[in-house]
Amino acid sequence: MRKRGVSETPFPEGLLLYDPETGKSFVLNETAAFIWERADSDPEDIARALAAEYEVSFEEALKDVREVIERLREEGFLV
Repeated sequence: MRKRGVSETPFPEGLLLYDPETGKSFVLNETAAFIWERADSDPEDIARALAAEYEVSFEEALKDVREVIERLREEGFLV
């Protein structure tokens, strides 16, 4: 689940996340931003959407989804 209160600032190559509670910011590339925007969904559903959008295999997409979700948790943007 995405942490409440996190602001999002889009830019051409992705998205900047900022948590005013901690002062922490995090830059997402286009693929990670795609995953972030759907982070409250089931990882397999996100992977299916990612595979369709970027024309990659489901397995590759699921690996990317899991990696991005884990990193966002580590950084405190997902709870």
